[in-house]
Amino acid sequence: MVITIVLLVILVIFLLYLYGGAQHDKSVPALDKKYYLLISQIMCSHDRYRILLNQNNHLVIGVASEGGKTLFTIKETANNKVSIVYSIKDNPITSDFDLRFEFSQLTCLNDPSAVLLTIGKRIENHMFQEQ
Repeated sequence: MVITIVLLVILVIFLLYLYGGAQHDKSVPALDKKYYLLISQIMCSHDRYRILLNQNNHLVIGVASEGGKTLFTIKETANNKVSIVYSIKDNPITSDFDLRFEFSQLTCLNDPSAVLLTIGKRIENHMFQEQ
């Protein structure tokens, strides 16, 4: 009798754990849904950009061609921040580099144009410094 009660308690705890995890996954939208405007603006900037990786708090958008790889890596971090890393790899014209940015979630949600303007200015400054 005691073994049956213990097994039932363990089963209930396990089911509650599974149910809670499923509810959490439903309540936290994937980054491609949450930051749809920002991501769609990034995707519009190059017709060959694709979502290469889409996990809970990690998204990679990029293109690979004979001109190398261009990647945007987007992650949610602590304190309601969004980290964006712009990377160029294997490019015959410029050396490999990464530019790191951090924005508030509200800025990424409400003003994606400002985010991309900031990123674009830093890319431009980096390219001019390299020459």
